[in-house]
Amino acid sequence: YNNGNLPADMIRFIRSKSVLHLNTDIFQTPVIDLSSSNFERIVKDRARSIMVLYYNGNCELCKTLQNTIHDVGVTFRNEPKCLIGRLDCDAEPQICVQQTIPHYPTFKVYSQRNKDGIIYEPGTYQESYSETNITSFMNALCGTQRRLKGRLNEKVSF
Repeated sequence: YNNGNLPADMIRFIRSKSVLHLNTDIFQTPVIDLSSSNFERIVKDRARSIMVLYYNGNCELCKTLQNTIHDVGVTFRNEPKCLIGRLDCDAEPQICVQQTIPHYPTFKVYSQRNKDGIIYEPGTYQESYSETNITSFMNALCGTQRRLKGRLNEKVSF
């Protein structure tokens, strides 16, 4: 498909056969914007693992990480069991309190087996929150073989 997006013909076909409204936005964006309307359904889904960036508008590092998390989202866009999301704690403070978010930014990972979530730290040796480090972590979490920008790495043939 075209750059990881559903083709327009497929979207039209799904709409024509379904009595439910298809929200195609979730297929068009590499990072899922979470809110109180979709948080439980997406994050607590045991069929998928998801990494969530919790951020707020006053945090400069949060603003910088928006590009990084977008790039990681592009990398995993075609992995149905491995999602990338973000939640604005200014807009959804009740979820951030419920999830015990200690500071901004915070990455929290909800694996298929642990839907309580664990906080992701960049590493024992204080590696940065880089696209490479997060991609490596998500590959280990999801059992995938992705490289940057969504390409498959050389191990996929094994």
